[in-house]
Amino acid sequence: RLYTRVGSFLDFADAIAYGAKENVDMVIIASPFAAAMGVKALAGKNVPLILTEVQSMPQSEDVSHNYNYAAGDVLQKAGVKFSFSTGGYDSARNLPYQAAQSVAWGLSKDEAIKALTINAAEILGIGASVGSLEEGKIANLIIVDGDPLELTTNVKNVIVNVRDVGLE
Repeated sequence: RLYTRVGSFLDFADAIAYGAKENVDMVIIASPFAAAMGVKALAGKNVPLILTEVQSMPQSEDVSHNYNYAAGDVLQKAGVKFSFSTGGYDSARNLPYQAAQSVAWGLSKDEAIKALTINAAEILGIGASVGSLEEGKIANLIIVDGDPLELTTNVKNVIVNVRDVGLE
């Protein structure tokens, strides 16, 4: 599997062509702006995408403020499998809020949860062992007191590999 970062929507076709030429499974990492602009190149190609930094500013002053937030909905409607990424470990705690922002701008809650769980696991090539609650898979859970995509929701408990992990 080859992971490549695409900086512009103009580069999607080249990345996809390279993957096909070299006969490798391609995963594209892109900003919301590039992903939304390049969605036509992705549609129907079975090339998943890791969507980075949804809560960042748009990449062009000519783009509406909500363009990044709506990218998940654009990808979903085009049938492109995607997951979210904050772009680094230092902001990983904000990952659910990227999904929540996308929900506020059209992405369904179910698709947002999938992008945080099973889609992410499958895109990383580990979907056979994590990403969903199924027999034979590692059970990683969060127990919350509300909607996991709401800012006011509190994490009450975390279970990793069927082991209770303290929150202290």
